[in-house]
Amino acid sequence: MNDSKARNAVSVFLWFVIVFGVVASLFACVRRYAVEVSNRNVAIVLDCEELLHLSALSGVKFEELLRSFKRAGASAVALSEMRISDAIANGDLFILPKAYLSKHLKSGSDLAIASSDYAFLRAFQNALKAKTGKEAKVFVWEGMFVIFVDDGLLHAGCEGFGLNPKLASAVKNAGLSIISRLSNTQSLSDSWLNYALKQSLSYGARILLFDGEEVLGYRERIRDVAKAMKRLGLTVSVIEFAKQRGEQELANALDGAVIRTHSIARQELATRSPEEIISRFARAIRERNVRICYLRIPTYASDNPLKGVEKLISKMKQAICR
Repeated sequence: MNDSKARNAVSVFLWFVIVFGVVASLFACVRRYAVEVSNRNVAIVLDCEELLHLSALSGVKFEELLRSFKRAGASAVALSEMRISDAIANGDLFILPKAYLSKHLKSGSDLAIASSDYAFLRAFQNALKAKTGKEAKVFVWEGMFVIFVDDGLLHAGCEGFGLNPKLASAVKNAGLSIISRLSNTQSLSDSWLNYALKQSLSYGARILLFDGEEVLGYRERIRDVAKAMKRLGLTVSVIEFAKQRGEQELANALDGAVIRTHSIARQELATRSPEEIISRFARAIRERNVRICYLRIPTYASDNPLKGVEKLISKMKQAICR
């Protein structure tokens, strides 16, 4: 009698495990299907840094460049995080010697960072607080907006501090979508994770394509990243044949709900004709359900690179719409 009860209990438990496994599998399938349905169209995505470089070389304003490529068929721009070193090099931020400041702006901090653009400095200030936990008050000095920080911050010159608000606004104003290229960081606190994801979402960036060799959260916080992404309705895109550390674990934590992306390295682009480039992307779409074409700008010499890129985008758009 006891043996019979034990067998029945085991049977019930096994059935429970089977049902639970089936439900979990169905949930994952539904989530994957929902991602695929919401991303049926194929997007042509350009790299923001390459567009800025092309803008500087061609003498065409960045905003005009964006509108031109939008008309040609581009869908979105991949935007990497702003870095202090880049912001200083571009003139968005300035380092001011404290000796130049008025006495009422004296601070115990060692470095004064200024900008003529209040919105830009505010975005940097908010990112700084989210990443370091330190709040820097904004002062006005001779028509510029100033914050004081520790001079050690310059050693984090290559650290990402969220998306550049000026570039994000320019992309949106051109009618293009934004794909957020967040970088992994040693300082992935809950505060920074929430800030980085919510800031991306505030610019309409619902797709993340992580920058660098690791996904955000590698190695100890991948599940936390996946949980936050699910809560905010964000999706990750992965580039074929360019594995990032933690990519598979993140995909599993997201129930396989990822968007396939195809890209060709710039070094290889230089050896390919426009026809070969288009053919390769078209094949990736047709054979492997790729939904994002991350088109890097070819580096070969041209007397009119702007027109050449325009033509390439237009032909690719025609090819993928067939």
